[in-house]
Amino acid sequence: MIRFSCIFLFFTVAMCFCLKAQSQSINDLSNKRKAIEENISKLNNLIEETSKTKSLTVNNLALIKNRIKLKNDLVKQIETEIDFLNSKIIYSQHEIDSLTLQLDDRREELAFILRTKFRNRDKVELIMFVLSSQSFNQAYTRVKFYKNLISYQEKRIDELKQLISSINVSKLNLQNNHKLLRVKQIEKESEIQKLNEESKVYENQVISIRKKESSLRKDLANELKRSEAIANQIKRLIEEEARRKSKGDTKANNINYALSKQFKDNFGKLPAPVKNGVITSTFGESNHPYLKGVKVKNNGVDITVSKNSDVYCIFDGEVRKIFNVPLSGIAVIVRHGNYLTVYSNLSNLVVKVGDKLRTGQKLGNVARTDGKVGILHFEVWNERSPENPIHWIPSYKGH
Repeated sequence: MIRFSCIFLFFTVAMCFCLKAQSQSINDLSNKRKAIEENISKLNNLIEETSKTKSLTVNNLALIKNRIKLKNDLVKQIETEIDFLNSKIIYSQHEIDSLTLQLDDRREELAFILRTKFRNRDKVELIMFVLSSQSFNQAYTRVKFYKNLISYQEKRIDELKQLISSINVSKLNLQNNHKLLRVKQIEKESEIQKLNEESKVYENQVISIRKKESSLRKDLANELKRSEAIANQIKRLIEEEARRKSKGDTKANNINYALSKQFKDNFGKLPAPVKNGVITSTFGESNHPYLKGVKVKNNGVDITVSKNSDVYCIFDGEVRKIFNVPLSGIAVIVRHGNYLTVYSNLSNLVVKVGDKLRTGQKLGNVARTDGKVGILHFEVWNERSPENPIHWIPSYKGH
């Protein structure tokens, strides 16, 4: 009996830990799945808006490529859920086997208890048993023994009932997990089929856009002009501030070094400049996606959003410069101590040079760029050195 009690206690404790771990895993998987599906939905809206224009652009394909990547992530996530369900099924089966083994080992005990309990229902026999005692102490002992026996029997019967109930619950969980597993497997097959179909369409679109080499080179030249214009404006701003300071200009905008530290302390914690945006061009130098042997360099990131989306300042600072960028709308430079942030392709500005801004304060809107969407070009500089904005903004990590 001691061995059975120890086994039962062990599995009870083990089940508590496993159920807690499973609950945490279910929540984690659910949250990851939800995040992927939300991002796919966001891309669906942007792709639908860009598809209303007849022209096929690099940005169109970047959106589609992002969606394909997310759908790949979704398939992998479903596979993770399938693996998790398989582990639950194995665990449930082991649990059923173990509990059934315990029940089988205790069948004789159950039969004995029931036989004893049935015999003890004869009250006359019990009374005669007590009255036949040779002393009061013996009679008391016999009554006490009978009560303890009944209590022990009831306790053991309750334990066996609980054991049988646990087996039934485990069997039901096993059955439900098998059904859910089948649903996940069908879902995975469906998503793979959709992914393969979209990948084929994407490959055909890549072939089509590569035939437009002259147009691609023209767009590349425009992006280079934009990059040079912003870099030159930052250079002029820094030189102008230094010049004014050297001349003793009391109205010169001195650098707030305390703000520099605060900005740096928020590395990896800053909010995005737009809501529901998708990065379609990343920071740094890379091969052109469709022109062989051509390198492209981006001092920031391009974020595609619905047209007229609000643009927000990502940290406390001061508007130091507003200027026009060739073929890329209005740009705003905000200084945060040593750091500068640049927001390009804006319209409907609500700020002016000299304005002190707070984190999350609106600057204006993203101008229409491609069909019914807009592309915000966003940069982060440490004085004269551009930095990867993705490293500063947690919601863009993984791009």
